[in-house]
Amino acid sequence: MASSSVPTRDSAGYKRSANHVLHFHKGEIRSAIKQLKNGKSAGPDSIPAEAL
Repeated sequence: MASSSVPTRDSAGYKRSANHVLHFHKGEIRSAIKQLKNGKSAGPDSIPAEAL
């Protein structure tokens, strides 16, 4: 049986498709960026908050 490519929500409420890719809304990303604090060390991606 073929799996559906329609995103569904997992137990944590995150949207997942059949290939397990997370789907985010632009508003969720904007909100997360606004919560970043300037002057803090960069994360594992080495991108400082000031660059975003």
